[in-house]
Amino acid sequence: MRVLFLCLHFGNTLLLLAMLALTAAWLQSGSESFTLIKKRTEVSAVVVGLLAVLAIGITGTVAALADTLFPAPSPRASILRDFSSDSPGLFHFRLFHPVLAVIAGMYVIWVVLKNTSRRKCQSRASMALIILLFTQIGIGLLNVLLLAPVWLQILHLLVADTTWISLVLASAALVLEHP
Repeated sequence: MRVLFLCLHFGNTLLLLAMLALTAAWLQSGSESFTLIKKRTEVSAVVVGLLAVLAIGITGTVAALADTLFPAPSPRASILRDFSSDSPGLFHFRLFHPVLAVIAGMYVIWVVLKNTSRRKCQSRASMALIILLFTQIGIGLLNVLLLAPVWLQILHLLVADTTWISLVLASAALVLEHP
């Protein structure tokens, strides 16, 4: 039950952060309403991309729980447990985290490129999103190498939340227009 609770809790936290970020952006714009763009393929791509990033967070929650409950003596032992048939199920599930990270990383780059091509210039928000993405990947790799110390897991979570907020705002810029 702990795994299910943590997954639901983290997913709910990301959705709450998304709603807060979108509400702040809406209030700042002074617009009375937004409408979706007519391009269904772009809207679908944004929805699927955001769901993939949400799934990264959820699988990251499971990976962090596995690392906390079953600390490894070495990076090699940690990786070997992922592929061992007698390891707890949490270890097998945590393999999804880096796979989804690659997929969602491609989505982040797509959002940045799409936003940049629309504005015909490199925006600070796009550059910040790319920096956050590569910072997050670096912290994730360091997390594996250092065997997931709590302070690094917290930093990984902070950068994940910051990346999520930036990505939600960049994604909204792609699919919402002011009437």
